[in-house]
Amino acid sequence: MRFGPLRKVRYRAGIGALAVVLMTLVAGVALHLYGRVCFARATAGLETLLGKELVFDFSHLETSPLPKEENAAKRLLEGTKALELSDSERRRITEAWHLARHEWSPELEASVRALIGRHRGGLEILHEVAALERSSFGIKYRDGYYRDGHTTFKPPDLALVDIARLLNVEGRLALADGDVDGGLAAAGALARIATSLQQESIPSYLLIALSVERSLNRLVFESLEKSEPRDANARLLTELEAVLPAWDWQKRAREILVINGSMWSADVREDVSLPWLVRFLFGHLAGAEALVGTRKSIEMIPLPYGRAQGRFDAASPRPSRSLVALFRVWQLREVGVQLGQLSFTSRDALVTFRQMLATLPRSTARDPSANSWGRFIGLYLKCQVIAAERQLLRAALALRRDGIVHGGYPPERPASAVLAKPSPFTGQLIAYRLGDDGSLVLELEGAQELLAERWGGRSWTRDKETRDRVNRQLRDKVLAVTLPPPAPH
Repeated sequence: MRFGPLRKVRYRAGIGALAVVLMTLVAGVALHLYGRVCFARATAGLETLLGKELVFDFSHLETSPLPKEENAAKRLLEGTKALELSDSERRRITEAWHLARHEWSPELEASVRALIGRHRGGLEILHEVAALERSSFGIKYRDGYYRDGHTTFKPPDLALVDIARLLNVEGRLALADGDVDGGLAAAGALARIATSLQQESIPSYLLIALSVERSLNRLVFESLEKSEPRDANARLLTELEAVLPAWDWQKRAREILVINGSMWSADVREDVSLPWLVRFLFGHLAGAEALVGTRKSIEMIPLPYGRAQGRFDAASPRPSRSLVALFRVWQLREVGVQLGQLSFTSRDALVTFRQMLATLPRSTARDPSANSWGRFIGLYLKCQVIAAERQLLRAALALRRDGIVHGGYPPERPASAVLAKPSPFTGQLIAYRLGDDGSLVLELEGAQELLAERWGGRSWTRDKETRDRVNRQLRDKVLAVTLPPPAPH
């Protein structure tokens, strides 16, 4: 039977279309299988680095239920509810927090004292938190803490930033009045709040914890730079040193990265809100990229920013080189849903949290393919700076105490353990400079330049607005301590 010309064309077109469909199906299946191979390799690489049980099972991070009266987290929430600060009170506390004690005007001091008196009941609850050794927010990690566009836990109250500043101001006033017990009570409360938040492997909890610890560091810092007789109180120096937290930020950062990388990897492979074909073709490739990025990020954690600045500042992959741009755009939508659940209790808290968040998704809005490393670089730097401040303060407290005992500081750098360790931020040893008047300067050498360049770019000093902004940010950091000469025996 002979076909006419038109039927031949239709026949050949059908055969061609069938061939195209078959080739597309084969290519799609091949891409899917290739993605599975990549995902298996990425999983194996992360398991080799961390151990198989730590990659997808997070039940070991959960804490056992605690009785309310023994749970620091529960008492902390009660204290937070009892301390409802008005916007004007927050502004006053923030103003006092940014200024050194000797810079307060009489009017500011009077208003702060009155404010502390009004909130004495809530502050006493927070002071009690310091005595509680255990804490649990009851977060369930085994199934991940972020599902279907919603968090499975209650985000930390941003009012804790203001409350920490209130405790800082209370402690500084107490020490200025010679009330050592009052100063230590405020310092102990700050330390316990910070450690309670830090034990949770969640970025928002850790960000608030770092802000709380900064308030503690500034309280300790101001107590060291004064030369009044109260600074010769050996108990104050010893207990302030004991109050400083000793948590392992690198361990917590690894846990946060693994949890987020694993959950994001699962989301892009399993979330039904994405088109099935997209998940079938690119889900495992995107999941593999998430795990590879997580592994590379974890490998970077031990590196001080000052020793690996180029690697920290490396640009994220371009969208044209990434197969997961679509998933990143979807992730931004989900992050927006999550942030929408946060209750911003004040304008100042909102600004503070925006500043903290700004360092996380670095350029993510402009580059939706930004990998997990780009999202967490700001968190790493905050952890490194706080850890460096803590190291500096421990060294200063020990040297101040020894200087009081011996009537002066060693003329040469002593071989103490805390001075022998490089700074976790700069990678350099703490600078040790003894003045002609017997004072001692300890400094995180190079830290100011690194932070200024990070925040304002290499030419940050040229623009007045940028220069003023960077200097305001630097003012809040503890990058150098000047220890006054000890009183002669």
